[in-house]
Amino acid sequence: MVKKGDIFLSVGCILAAVVLLIFAFIFKDDGKTAVITVDGKVFGQYKLSDEQDIVIKTEHGENFAQIQDGKITVTAADCPDHYCVDHVAIDSVGETIVCLPHRVVIEIKG
Repeated sequence: MVKKGDIFLSVGCILAAVVLLIFAFIFKDDGKTAVITVDGKVFGQYKLSDEQDIVIKTEHGENFAQIQDGKITVTAADCPDHYCVDHVAIDSVGETIVCLPHRVVIEIKG
């Protein structure tokens, strides 16, 4: 037999869960950010949730990055080795793509 206290406890738990979900959506984190630095100075910060193409022009050359599906990758560069272009797309905090000839670092921050 279901007691009155059991019903109040169940309803209370459901209400608490709903309130927590509402707060989670209201105060949600904007997500991960790709921070691009050139010569150690911040060139730009880009949300991985915003799909876009980024042109990174430096005195050493140009890199072209793309944010798509929550990941960032270097799609083209005029450096001689193209290691940055061959690098897989990154999306986890702490991962980096480096273009040494252009002194460009792309790092994922939380």
